Amino acid sequence: LEESYCDFLESGGQQTVRITTNGMAYDVNFDSMTQQNVKTSKVRSIRRVLKPNEAVFPILQEKELLLSEYSERNASLTKEVIELKEEVERLKTLANAAKNEHVTKMSVMESWRMEKQQSLSIRQPIPSGDPVHSQIQNLLRQACPQSHYAGCLAARQLEVLSVEQVHNVKLWKQYAFRKEEIKKESETAGIGTVVESELPPLDWIQLDKSVNEVVLLHGTHSDKIDMITQYGFDQRMAREGGLYGQGVYFTDQSCKSMQYSGAPDGTLGYFILSRVVLGHPHIATGAMKNVKVEPFRDDRDPSKGRSNSVVVNPGTDNGGAYRAQVHREFVLFSSHQAYPELVVCFKLQA
Repeated sequence: LEESYCDFLESGGQQTVRITTNGMAYDVNFDSMTQQNVKTSKVRSIRRVLKPNEAVFPILQEKELLLSEYSERNASLTKEVIELKEEVERLKTLANAAKNEHVTKMSVMESWRMEKQQSLSIRQPIPSGDPVHSQIQNLLRQACPQSHYAGCLAARQLEVLSVEQVHNVKLWKQYAFRKEEIKKESETAGIGTVVESELPPLDWIQLDKSVNEVVLLHGTHSDKIDMITQYGFDQRMAREGGLYGQGVYFTDQSCKSMQYSGAPDGTLGYFILSRVVLGHPHIATGAMKNVKVEPFRDDRDPSKGRSNSVVVNPGTDNGGAYRAQVHREFVLFSSHQAYPELVVCFKLQA
C-alpha cells in the first residue's frame, strides 16, 4: 500500500487500490485519502503516518482497520444497550417496591443482632407470594418415599396454606449453647455414625455436619404450636411408653409426621420444620420402651458417656404388629437440641 501511494505521488500512478484484511475488502483512494468498505459502502477518512521504525507500520495499519471494524459493530450494539438500560430501570422499580419488605426483614435481623426479643413477634408470617411457600410444598411432597403407599399417598398431594418463621432469641441461644457443648464433646469422643436427613436445608440454613445437624419435621396439632414456639420442645411432656423412649420424636418423612399433625382427622395439619443436632447417635436395633434418657455409647463402659440421640431406621424390628419399622424416626431426650425454624400449616386434598 505504501509503494502504491508513493507511485501515485511520484508518477500519477493508480488512484485507487483494493486491499483485504481480516476477511474485509476496502477500496483505498489516495486522492481523497479515504477508504470504502466494499460490502457496506461505508466511507471513512484515512491518513498516512510515517514512523521512525517502519517495521511498526504494518501492525499499526492492521490495528486501524480493526478499529474501523469495531466502530461498525458498535452501531449494531446500540439496540442491546438501550434494552439493557430499560432492564436496569425495571429492576430499580422492583427494588423500590420491595423497600418496605426489606426494612421489615432488616428490623427482624437487628433484634437478633442485639440478642433481644424486644417487641418482635415470635411467629412472623411469610407472605403467600414468597417463593418459599412453593419451595416448602415441593419439599414436603417429595419427602414421602416412593416406596410408601396406602395412607402415605396423601402426603404427595398436600397443599401448604401458610408458613411462619419462628424468631425466638431465648430458644436460639439455648440451641446454640447445646450445639457447642456437643461439638466440644465430639472433638475428643468423636461423632460416631454420620447421619443425613432426606430433607434438604432451605437456602438460609447453614448446617454443621460435624455435630450431625439436620433439618427434620415434627407433626403436631394447632393447640400445641404456641407452647412449642414460645418454650421449645419438652421431652418431659412426651408420652410415656413411646416405642423408642420418652423423648421428642422427629422424622424426615412427611407421611410419618402427617400422622401426628391433625390432618388425617379432616382438620388443618401442622408441621414444625426444625433444626436438630443429633450429635453422637444411638442406632436402635429394637424397641426401647420406658427409656427416658439417652443410651450409653458403650454399655460395657459407661465412662464413655451417653449418646445424644436415637435414630430408628426402616426395617428395625420394633416388636409391633408388622414387626419391621416402616418410617425413619429420630428421638431426642434433650429439648435444647432442636430449634423450631418454621411453622407450616397445610391441608390434604379431598
